[in-house]
Amino acid sequence: MWILAFIFLQSILNVFGEDLHSSLYFVNASLQEVVFASTTGTSVPCPAGGAPPASLRWYLATGEEIYDVPGIRHVHPNGTLQIFNFLPSSFSKLIHDNTYYCTAENPSGKIRSQDVHIKAVSREPYTVRVADQKAMRGSVAIFKCIIPASVEAYVSVVSWEKDTVSLNSGQRYLITSTGALYIVDVLPEDGLNNYRCTTRHRYTGETRQSNSARLIVSDPTNAEPAILDGFDHREVKINHRVELPCKASGFPTPKYRWLKDNSPLEPDSRFRQTISGLLIENAQPSDSGTYVCEVWNSYGNAEVMGHLYVKQPLKAVVSPRKVKGSVGSKVSLSCSMSGSDEYELSWYRNGEIIYPGNNVRFTGLNRENLIIEGMTKSDGGAYQCFARKGKMSAQDFVQVILEDGTPKILSSFSEKVMNPNEPLFLVCNVKGTPPPRCSWSLDDDPVIKDAHHHLGHFETHEGHVVSQLNVTHTQVQDGGLYRCTCSNSAGVVYHQARINVRGRASIRPMKNITAIAGRDAFVHCRVIGYPYYSIKWYKNSALLPFNHRQRAFENNGTLKLSNVQQVDAGEYNCKVMVQPNKMESQSVHVRVRVPPYIQPFEFQRFTIGQRVFIPCVVMSGDRPLDITWQKDGRPIPASLGVTVDNIDFTSSLRINNLTPDHNGNYTCIARNEAAVVEHQSQLIVRVPPQFVVQPEDQDGIYGKTVTLNCSAEGYPPPTIVWEHSKGSGRGGSSLSRETQTSLSPATWDSSSGGIPRRSQAS
Repeated sequence: MWILAFIFLQSILNVFGEDLHSSLYFVNASLQEVVFASTTGTSVPCPAGGAPPASLRWYLATGEEIYDVPGIRHVHPNGTLQIFNFLPSSFSKLIHDNTYYCTAENPSGKIRSQDVHIKAVSREPYTVRVADQKAMRGSVAIFKCIIPASVEAYVSVVSWEKDTVSLNSGQRYLITSTGALYIVDVLPEDGLNNYRCTTRHRYTGETRQSNSARLIVSDPTNAEPAILDGFDHREVKINHRVELPCKASGFPTPKYRWLKDNSPLEPDSRFRQTISGLLIENAQPSDSGTYVCEVWNSYGNAEVMGHLYVKQPLKAVVSPRKVKGSVGSKVSLSCSMSGSDEYELSWYRNGEIIYPGNNVRFTGLNRENLIIEGMTKSDGGAYQCFARKGKMSAQDFVQVILEDGTPKILSSFSEKVMNPNEPLFLVCNVKGTPPPRCSWSLDDDPVIKDAHHHLGHFETHEGHVVSQLNVTHTQVQDGGLYRCTCSNSAGVVYHQARINVRGRASIRPMKNITAIAGRDAFVHCRVIGYPYYSIKWYKNSALLPFNHRQRAFENNGTLKLSNVQQVDAGEYNCKVMVQPNKMESQSVHVRVRVPPYIQPFEFQRFTIGQRVFIPCVVMSGDRPLDITWQKDGRPIPASLGVTVDNIDFTSSLRINNLTPDHNGNYTCIARNEAAVVEHQSQLIVRVPPQFVVQPEDQDGIYGKTVTLNCSAEGYPPPTIVWEHSKGSGRGGSSLSRETQTSLSPATWDSSSGGIPRRSQAS
């Protein structure tokens, strides 16, 4: 078995993580099944690892992490799964005939291996036999070693004997790839010998010798063909050799012709007719099909029909190979498959299956394209594409690295004073991932490109973005607060500074403002021209500030209203002293709007089959109001049978018959002119536990291991507790293995005897 483990590790190694401080890798093994003899046990290394060293864990295909069972199953610190040798009476399907996978986890993320079916084979009594055969002199005789179906997959013919003398292919004897013995150009003396076969069990190493069989030789007589050796179905791996048997008796000697898919077999150097049938070298997928071997002579005809399937290993390739993004960015991955047109494809992130959701969607006929928008920090890690077809599977993975791509301004401009007609040149140098896009504004209005305003952008070889604004022949109206705003999917950053152009000072017209109650509001008095002497704010002729929530910034003309209230509504007047005895003024009207406020609610404890009514009450906020519901970030599917009733400022959610499908996060969303607010609560539908597998009475042998299996289902997942009582009493100690679904005491001794109590699921 250590040889098997070595082969497992020497399979194709995929390593990813160039230019990374940490990486993950695993063996993309073609070996997906480990069969071993119960007398030897087996060791299977986890086909995954990482740098720095990864944490390796083994799981059942159901997703349950496996545990050590002393003397039966053990996971070594290096990630090797060992299953010890055992007696046939201790066989447990949960351990000895199950599908496993392992995971590797380090700072790069987490990957899972392909499923590995581990199966133990025990010694069992069986016999092989050979039947007597008849053949005409000069024809072909065929002996077959008949192996019982229960062990046929593990037992193969290793030799044939004639009167205790080993036979080898050559001269008049041929041993085919299927283990049949052909005797060519039969002679009368061939009927004087005894023939028998010897077989060997691939895993236990047991050999069996058949009974002796005789060949009855007769003189040639006219007879129509009768099939002696044929096939119904053959499977072969691509680029391997395969033999399609077709041999018949008859006299005169029959002739043969091969057809594929109802057409005569086309000439091909890889195809060769042999004594036993059709030999195909270096089999290709195009060789798959239905083959017919036609046999005839002057007295009749016969045929052999069978299907050949050339298996290609599934291969998955995820692209692009290197993925670097940033928080808020979009990532698109594609999984291309070869080896079969029919397969089931699934995506995993850090070892967990990915489902479509708010920012996750799949495209393509087989969901081969994965698109994630608005990446969050938790979305980084290892992404795997798994393809499965029957017992075959393939996977590939890439690591998605999320950088801090938030835009950062590296260099910019500062406040200055200019004379009319001077050129103005402003630059913002910014970096970010993906490259940011920049825009320019003057006193909150966008700068429009025209004959006097020129905008330019370019990217440096370091990946930085340089955005430029050039104003030719500046005038007084070109003065004010210039802002460079740069944004990408990861965030936004801006820089602003005042550019003063000498000339008569005035105030730009101001737009009315809507302020949100409870939040801060800013009112700007935009002054152009230079110099000016002071900026002051008034409300109802009273100089501001006149309370602690008001603050006037005379240097830039900004008025801040903190924690806006209804009393803040009204008209505000900005006055600017442009000359010692001359004032300019502009007025602005502020209106206050109240956002919705949802009274908090929570789902209580509910059980399957119950009814649910939950109200969402908007206790305050300006009308009109719009109230909607979502489940898990999406509109509630109509198939769930959820009723929503909207009455004025309330919206209620009703469910008549709870099922597990109703589990999820429900969000009430209230909107008005001021804001959009929401409140979320999780609905958990509890399903009472019930047993899927219950322990059964078992006999114990002193000093040997006994395994009792138990599993239960329900929601939340039930805890399983084992109890044991001696004799006929009901009292006993609790065996604390709450997360395990099987119980395997290391040994059975006389003190363990008694009545095991029913395991409890709670």
